[in-house]
Amino acid sequence: MVYDSFAIVLWGVNGLFMKLGTNRVSAGCMVTWVTAGFLVLLPFLWKSTTVAGLSARVIFVGLRVDAGGAAAGVNCEPEPDRMLAVTREMRKAVTVPMAAQPAAFRITAATPCFTRVPQFPDEMEAIQLPRSSFEQFAKSAKSEGIQYLGGCCGCNTAYIHALSLGLAT
Repeated sequence: MVYDSFAIVLWGVNGLFMKLGTNRVSAGCMVTWVTAGFLVLLPFLWKSTTVAGLSARVIFVGLRVDAGGAAAGVNCEPEPDRMLAVTREMRKAVTVPMAAQPAAFRITAATPCFTRVPQFPDEMEAIQLPRSSFEQFAKSAKSEGIQYLGGCCGCNTAYIHALSLGLAT
């Protein structure tokens, strides 16, 4: 538990510095991103709740993205299908553009983070998703109004190409 708490704090601080380093943000937006980093954008428990035990929708309503955020989204850890479930819930709470960048690794409800599976870090090929999952993800995300798509861990140019194929159909 101590390790998890330490990792959460470091993740939030890292996210804050990344945002501050790449964008000129207002104090309100900074608070929004820090809060989102700690409560929402951490790897979800993927049972439709965040690590705080609240739904993504409740968190985003509480954050009021209009306090400075230009978009809302989810990044890394979940595979495409699990990410769509979270973005669907978030879409109910926000009107700003949505973003989604799934990882290209298969996870389970029992182990919802690819960084906690036995194959991590040296045998990730065993849980690598096929590129076709990203093509289907792009089709679904486009039809559901997710405007910004990308890939995170495990993705390479072939996965991004698969996203583009899904968007083209």
